[in-house]
Amino acid sequence: MFADLGVVQSGQPLKYTLLVSNLSATDSATNVKVIDTLPAGATFSSATAGCTLSAGVVTCNAPTLAAGAFVGFEITIAAPIVSGPIPQITNPPTPLQLPQITNTATVSALEADPNSANNTASLTTLVLPVTDLSITKTGPATATLGSTIAFAIGVTNHGPSDARSVIVYDPLPVGTTVFGPGITSPDSQICGQEISTPSFPNNPHAGEYGCRFESIAAGTTVTMTFSVQVGPGGAIRISRTTPRRRRSRLRRTPISPSRSRRRSIGPFTRTSSTPIHRSS
Repeated sequence: MFADLGVVQSGQPLKYTLLVSNLSATDSATNVKVIDTLPAGATFSSATAGCTLSAGVVTCNAPTLAAGAFVGFEITIAAPIVSGPIPQITNPPTPLQLPQITNTATVSALEADPNSANNTASLTTLVLPVTDLSITKTGPATATLGSTIAFAIGVTNHGPSDARSVIVYDPLPVGTTVFGPGITSPDSQICGQEISTPSFPNNPHAGEYGCRFESIAAGTTVTMTFSVQVGPGGAIRISRTTPRRRRSRLRRTPISPSRSRRRSIGPFTRTSSTPIHRSS
């Protein structure tokens, strides 16, 4: 048994090829049957002639297989939708553990088999979570000196996987000061101002405000409110007023030009600035 991909994305097609050989030098095999139990969560797509599906099990038949001959069957599935684990900070760093699926097939025939140890084959494939995030930001078109305004920010996960460890940054507009707590979210208790740390002294987001979300489920939206007060020389400009969609094969990291390191935000401090290892 082999597959056309060793690593597959959530929902991506994956084709298995099953090769059945008759190793006998003299005798034919009759009523050859291959039973393939599909991996949990996978969706059957198609199979070659001679194969049927029933309750998640594909059965392929060959009436006769001559001595020394072989026959092949192809089964195509859609990989299950998976979500990666929430990243954990350890020292030393722990390798990211990706979800796996295992496909097992077994062959039998009418005749007795002197070596049944080679009648079963299994194949394990890594499955990558995939998220598609978009962000919107709205607010008043104009503001007067000394007035307080609030920007509404929304992040939507279009799936198919849940997004893990999502961080949203929003720089303070020129000519304004933070009003009240600054940025808040009913969907996160981890919001505040980004800072530099001894382990990451040149943080490019230092001084910006943001929120962190441990997980955003596929098909859901989280919201934030950023309140500021307009001072002398204030010039309010709303950025990202239309959705910006980005895809990630692993977990969604900060929505910002730089996403290569873990960082701290205001009231919380993450304990490491080790690089986030991602697949691109």
